[in-house]
Amino acid sequence: MSSRPSRKRAASPAKEASAAAAPAAPAGKRSKKASASSASSAAAAAAAAPAASTVQASVLAHAGLDRVPAGSRGVVLSFGSGDISQLGLGSEEKMRERKKPTLVPALADKNTVALAVGALHNLVIVAPGRAVHSWGCNDDQALGRGSDEWFPAPVDGPLGQGDSAALPGGVAQIAAGASHSIALSAGGDVYSWGTYRDASGVIGFSDTLEAATAPIKLTTGLPKGVKVVQIAAGEAHDAVLTEQGEVYQWGDIGIGRRFSDRMKRTKLVPQRVAFKRSPLDEKKTAPPKKVTAVFAGGHSTFALDEQGTAWFWGPNNYSQGGRPNPNKDDLTIRLPTPVPGLPPVVKVACAEHHSLFLTRDGAVYSVGRGEDGRLGHGDSKNYESPALIAALSNLPHGDRVVDLAAGECHSLVWTAQGRLFTFGYGDLLQLGQGAEQDEPSPVLLQSQQIDEGGEKKMGRKVVQAGGGSQHSVILTVERTQPAPWAAKPAAAAAAAAASS
Repeated sequence: MSSRPSRKRAASPAKEASAAAAPAAPAGKRSKKASASSASSAAAAAAAAPAASTVQASVLAHAGLDRVPAGSRGVVLSFGSGDISQLGLGSEEKMRERKKPTLVPALADKNTVALAVGALHNLVIVAPGRAVHSWGCNDDQALGRGSDEWFPAPVDGPLGQGDSAALPGGVAQIAAGASHSIALSAGGDVYSWGTYRDASGVIGFSDTLEAATAPIKLTTGLPKGVKVVQIAAGEAHDAVLTEQGEVYQWGDIGIGRRFSDRMKRTKLVPQRVAFKRSPLDEKKTAPPKKVTAVFAGGHSTFALDEQGTAWFWGPNNYSQGGRPNPNKDDLTIRLPTPVPGLPPVVKVACAEHHSLFLTRDGAVYSVGRGEDGRLGHGDSKNYESPALIAALSNLPHGDRVVDLAAGECHSLVWTAQGRLFTFGYGDLLQLGQGAEQDEPSPVLLQSQQIDEGGEKKMGRKVVQAGGGSQHSVILTVERTQPAPWAAKPAAAAAAAAASS
């Protein structure tokens, strides 16, 4: 553990009042809560993958395909509040707050192919070699290294070296929680570092460690020989999907249950999640024979089956699990339960109090706590059942949403044509809209760093994004051709001449 005092910010009571029904009191907008935009953070990608084994092919398939196309270079930008080093722009006072996306200089000459955003720290995968770099708050060793936390730098050990004899194929996926990080090698092995917390404080990292200062390979809890193909991180828990389609989890699981100090660390050993018929499911949906994807954020976990049904377990005090709770008697759903009222789902993003769903036809639904407009419905109401975000349907130029992420109190979605929409809490500039204000409906992010600038500079496409407690980070690539909505220089000149 760091000897330095914790730099957790005080809560913002006006913005994030705790509800009596909450399983653990929320720590507020400026707290070290997990964004764990696991839907997108855990789904990392690797560019120019070498010839892969069956396991490697499965790992990379679950990674969501390459974020960065072959021949392109991934560029990282950040915005929001960075006074706890999470922007990666340096310690100077003027660089601790960014209203608009700003290039992260330490990664400017590198090809970043994936990112993961935690509450107050970040991870990226850098090619060639697919090594992990980190930056941000390191109070609980979540960076996996000891060097300057204000700038991105490789984590310690083989993960920071990338594709080497010690780690063939490098790192395929990454995910970040509040005080810990997790990574998956191309060979299907899980590594983690930092520490896990619950409402009472630090649980620890393992039976013998309070915190892991560098990545450590997971060697217990999973059946011998079983390989993992996908990882996801919540605020203080992790979930993994095996090649057999089973889900294992560890960390601060069993929300709402009391554990003695002697038993607390038993939660740090992976446990298989049992899928049975849920008593809350009125339709008596058959449990999935095989899970195809897993997502985590806050204290929530979601899994998808082959039919695209989303299964949820975790706190449901704000209906973040997608189920109404009229009697407030099911504050925690302990058994995986299908989310009703949704078309087939392909991706989920969740934070402590709200969840987002992307369906196979490109529609976006949200549910849970609506304060600050984080659900994108143009209001601040709570929604007990998933509701379509109408503003993200029928986008111009044939565009459609392809992915999404959930910050602690804000949301981000991006499209096939590389446009990013943000909404929710914006007082810390984490929406990138240039103003300290909330946005109750999705707003297109526009800035000089990503917008078109004519034939010589066509701008950048957003290919991945993530949100933390106070900041956001995006991964972009240069456009290779003008966007459909960009004015063609010749056409614009002809139109000007005709009107003169």
